[in-house]
Amino acid sequence: MRSHLALARGLAWDTSAYFVGSLSDPAEPSYRRLDTGLSWELGERIALSLVGQNLPRGRHEEFFDTTETVDATLIKRSAYAKVEWEF
Repeated sequence: MRSHLALARGLAWDTSAYFVGSLSDPAEPSYRRLDTGLSWELGERIALSLVGQNLPRGRHEEFFDTTETVDATLIKRSAYAKVEWEF
């Protein structure tokens, strides 16, 4: 599910919510994920963004290889800032 809300003066708030069901072989529990971000367009060619990802839980495993040929993928909570400049 995704949401975009245009606020005043070039501000926008975007949110994405995900649900991933469990797997039986190999056994992986289900998980939820929520990402949200606030962006601000300073002009026609520059924008700033603050984003948080995987907010409900500190971490979750997305993949586990029973043959141990590939490392398990552990996704952690994260945040970042972004500056976009078009030229």
